Amino acid sequence: MDIKLIRAFITLADKGNYRAAAADLCLTQPALTKQIQMLERKIGVNLFVRGRHGAQLTEEGKQLYPASSTFLKQHNDFMKYISNIGHAASQKLSLGFGISSYQLAPELVNAFSKVHPAIDISLKDLPSTLQCQMLLDGELDIGFLRLPVCEDLHSRLLITETLMLAVSKNLQRSDSDVFKLLSSQKLLQVSPSKAPCLSGLVNSFLIAHKIKTKAHAVAEDIHTLLALIAANNGVALLPSAVSHFLPANVSLLACPASPEEWQIGVAWNPQFSSPSRDLFLKMLDENFRTPALLAP
Repeated sequence: MDIKLIRAFITLADKGNYRAAAADLCLTQPALTKQIQMLERKIGVNLFVRGRHGAQLTEEGKQLYPASSTFLKQHNDFMKYISNIGHAASQKLSLGFGISSYQLAPELVNAFSKVHPAIDISLKDLPSTLQCQMLLDGELDIGFLRLPVCEDLHSRLLITETLMLAVSKNLQRSDSDVFKLLSSQKLLQVSPSKAPCLSGLVNSFLIAHKIKTKAHAVAEDIHTLLALIAANNGVALLPSAVSHFLPANVSLLACPASPEEWQIGVAWNPQFSSPSRDLFLKMLDENFRTPALLAP
């Protein structure tokens, strides 16, 4: 049953007049008449008697009116419920980020939240490979990750990254030679399961320069790793972006002749609709230069 016919029936019954009901429904009187006649044909009874005093319900019409009113209210409530679900979904934004965007992603989220405070944002620390899969599955709106990404995703370049050697300042005072430090000190790494891309880059660097490290140790997160370095437990090859949150006792040394350079950007899946995501991307297009140059 077409809900428009039920709405026309209820409105005409309430107004008792074709002209007033047609105006209320934004219809012409002939169009309203056609809808009422169509409903009557479907049901097989006359619902109105049209006379000098307007349109009056027949006995069959009076019987149909209560059930029709209930049905119309349930339909309106259901449509409002659907609209609320869509509105709630449009007010959420799920983002992923990695080591190279530890500073960048939160700063962009902060700038976005100032303009759109009603949008609920979740920010998850995830490897680039997992972010890509979650974007493809629709579980993530935007990823801050290593580029390039697969052809099903769209992306935008934000920064270019390089490897640097993180060492304690105490160790740096005695030796600033990157290759000697890598050969003589324990090499610390974030767990390859947490940062597979970084692990691959570090291995490529070591192979390219034929460096044999003294020993390896793994930390589960970047902050634990930096704390170990600060306490003279070893050194680590890390993205230059860690400069934004180094402990006071840790320095970064440039890696000479490093062949490793990679791009960090944002990626998203255009096959999924997300008004909040589109607002975030619009902010990047309009304001992004570097993190320090975001519009207030």
